[in-house]
Amino acid sequence: MQPTDNSTACPFCKGSNKCQASKNKACWCFNTSIPAELIALTPKQNIKKSCICNACVNLFNKNPKQFKGKYIQPKN
Repeated sequence: MQPTDNSTACPFCKGSNKCQASKNKACWCFNTSIPAELIALTPKQNIKKSCICNACVNLFNKNPKQFKGKYIQPKN
């Protein structure tokens, strides 16, 4: 997974996170519960810099194992 400095890109899928928080607007994430386990998987360089997108939150909630297989690199 390549690090990103783009706050509009999801740190996992690199797609648009559609976050509105920086625009002083209500954002979809304000009413969404994001699992602590998913937040803990966020690459350190992206913590508090880019939001996880709704699609990744939903995939993780539906099938954490599939999500991890798709986006988390095994540690050597």
